[in-house]
Amino acid sequence: MNVKKIKFGGVLVLAAVVLVGFVLPWPAHRTEIAARARPTPPADKHNGPKTRGDYSRYPTTDYDAPELSDKVEREKREHKSKRYDGQDWVVRNPAPETTGFGAIDETPPPAAVPVDQSDAIVQGHVSNAHSHLSNDKRGIYTEFDIAVDEVLKSGKNAIRAGKEITVDRPGGIVRYPNGQSLFYSAGAIGFPKVGTTVILFLTTDGKSPNYQVLTGYELDETGAWALDYLGPELGYSPSQLLQIIRDKVASSTQEKHP
Repeated sequence: MNVKKIKFGGVLVLAAVVLVGFVLPWPAHRTEIAARARPTPPADKHNGPKTRGDYSRYPTTDYDAPELSDKVEREKREHKSKRYDGQDWVVRNPAPETTGFGAIDETPPPAAVPVDQSDAIVQGHVSNAHSHLSNDKRGIYTEFDIAVDEVLKSGKNAIRAGKEITVDRPGGIVRYPNGQSLFYSAGAIGFPKVGTTVILFLTTDGKSPNYQVLTGYELDETGAWALDYLGPELGYSPSQLLQIIRDKVASSTQEKHP
């Protein structure tokens, strides 16, 4: 993730630029943008992603959390955290008025149903979530434990229904020794809520045993709701979205193996 920090707290500044034909809601250069209100996670399910204002989705980690005492577990955590090193995102000594930092990833967003861009696609339940700092304490990410109900597309690391996998996304909440908590939100991405049913499009870069969430949907009786802001809601029911994914996976497989 190519991070550009956006600072929340202080005077409100809005910026937009046009870059390579796209209208982007951030400056093209590295900057800090101050906002008077606490940063808001991306919007409710009737007006874009359904995570706006729901801070219960964002776990908290302590800035000065002690290292794991068990050597094996410590090395596993260091391996997972390495992907988020060197980001210059998390601050060491935040100003008292600061309530959070955003981060901008200038990579073009994925398609709404990014079957070909995904290494794996699963439907399952979010059983747990934990935030962690990177090894250098300059990045933050959140891990989600997913109890897999159905594998819609299998990746290099074979995923099986009935098993649990761990996936991650950048962002979370950091609690500092002085009691101050800062919310770190990466662009327009949202977090799934523990206890919900989700469809997740996953990628892997080989730098971590975890899959990374490319995008995803929460499923409930009212529809399939995007975790991220990728444009207007598709308006699909869970069964419609699942069928679209299955059809796209079958078509992609047929093209590769005619």
